[in-house]
Amino acid sequence: MAAVCALILRALPAWFGIEAANQHYIEYVAAHPTFVAYDDQHSDQGIGRALVRAAEDHLRAQDVRFLQVKTLSAKHPSPEYARTRAFYLGIGFAPLEEFSTLWDEANPCLQLIKAL
Repeated sequence: MAAVCALILRALPAWFGIEAANQHYIEYVAAHPTFVAYDDQHSDQGIGRALVRAAEDHLRAQDVRFLQVKTLSAKHPSPEYARTRAFYLGIGFAPLEEFSTLWDEANPCLQLIKAL
């Protein structure tokens, strides 16, 4: 699964342009359960919601109580990431904390959390 993760990250440099973070993601995927959907469509098919549901089901079975994600905060002007934040908010995530320099000053991080 790490190879698939690397392909996705490399194919989306505007979204995943921090090499140190990418390397961490690849290593993490190699060591942890990972959910991947294969389709040539984008979000219109509900793939994102299905992937999150699969992750939630897996985590609930492990007695995990919360799921967290990180994305660019609203302080970044990206319309694409505005849609990403709207997606997470729409499926029940709530903002928890903002980190202005976690990735770097040009990429402020928003941590969102969802109770399972």
